[in-house]
Amino acid sequence: MIDVCPYHIGSLLNLVFSQDSIEHYREEEEFESLDFSCELDARYAIRRWIGNGLKDLPETSEDSFGIGYHDGLWNSKKNKELYKEDLRYILTKNILVSSAELPGIDFNIKDMVEDYNEWSEQQRKKWEDRHHNFLMLLWDEWFDEPFEPANLESYRERVDSGFVSYPFAPNSWGNPEYK
Repeated sequence: MIDVCPYHIGSLLNLVFSQDSIEHYREEEEFESLDFSCELDARYAIRRWIGNGLKDLPETSEDSFGIGYHDGLWNSKKNKELYKEDLRYILTKNILVSSAELPGIDFNIKDMVEDYNEWSEQQRKKWEDRHHNFLMLLWDEWFDEPFEPANLESYRERVDSGFVSYPFAPNSWGNPEYK
C-alpha cells in the first residue's frame, strides 16, 4: 500500500503562494500580473516560486526539512517519491487542496463575475478544471514521466499528525492513522 496525504501538496501551495509570503518578499506586482490559467505563466510561477527539484538526489537524507523558499522541495529520492504519490492521488481523485489564491484561477479571472456565490455551475466546473490543469503542469515540471492515474485500491490516505505535519521527518510520524 502507498501512504499519501493531500495536505502535503496543499500546504506547500499555501506556503509559497500565500498573500503574506508574496507581500513579505515584495513580489505582489509580479505575482498578480500572471495568469495561472495560462500555461506559460503557470510554468513560470512553478519554476519561480516552487522550483522543479534536482534530477540527481541521494536515496535518503539526514536533513528532515526539505522545503525552503527557493531551494526545491526535496533533498532525497524518498522525499520526492512521497510528493509524487501525493500529487498522483490528488490528480486522480481531482481534489482541490489549496486555499492559496492564484491569479487567473481564483481572482483576476477573465469572463467571470468576482463573487464566487454568483457563479453558475459551469463556471464552478471551469474553476475546478483550471486548478486541476495547474496541478497537471506541476506534475509535468516536477517529474520526468507522463502522468498515469493512481490505482486507488493501492493508496491509503494517512491522517496522523506526524505524517501530515512532518512529511520529511519519518522519525516524527508515530503510529499511522488512516482516513
